[in-house]
Amino acid sequence: MEQDIVVSPPSAWDARTLRGLLDICGEDRAVNGRSPFHPASQALIVHRLGEWLAHPGRNRLVARVGGFVQHAAAAYVRNYIGYEISPGAKIGRRVHFAHQHGIVIAPETEIGDDALILHEVTVGLRMDAQGGTPEAGARIGARVRIGTGARILGAVRIGDGANIGPNAVVMTDVPENASVIAAPSRVLRLRSADDRDAS
Repeated sequence: MEQDIVVSPPSAWDARTLRGLLDICGEDRAVNGRSPFHPASQALIVHRLGEWLAHPGRNRLVARVGGFVQHAAAAYVRNYIGYEISPGAKIGRRVHFAHQHGIVIAPETEIGDDALILHEVTVGLRMDAQGGTPEAGARIGARVRIGTGARILGAVRIGDGANIGPNAVVMTDVPENASVIAAPSRVLRLRSADDRDAS
């Protein structure tokens, strides 16, 4: 029997108006860094602009011109500050990217409110069993902490409040408030010169 996992979806914001865009960007900056030069704030501003431009009620001229600017800014964010966030990803409120570089978030990913994501994290798609069409993106709940180097692959659900440890590879669902850890490091005994001579 499939376990019922609580995964809170990301909270919506007002993508209809310019005021709504400014408000959500201000909220992102409050969590990630007030400076306009802070890399996480830049990445999220570019992503929010893309969401705002994609709203069905957007004027076509504004959407075309803004889309060109947004694509150029997204290339800067990807190539220079190391965030590759798909336009199809949905990111909740107050999501905190603690460090820059190596962040990849695939299409159809949903990340709930108040999540914490460290550097070198990949939230990617996984091909189906025949190697064809990728599965849907991951659904990550609210208040989830994702450690450095973690990989979340495929249409997994990560419950609210879960902790994904550094370098963990997650390919199955994670219940809320659970922790996932990678294999721990081991200390190997090094042979001294005397030991080698004795053998």
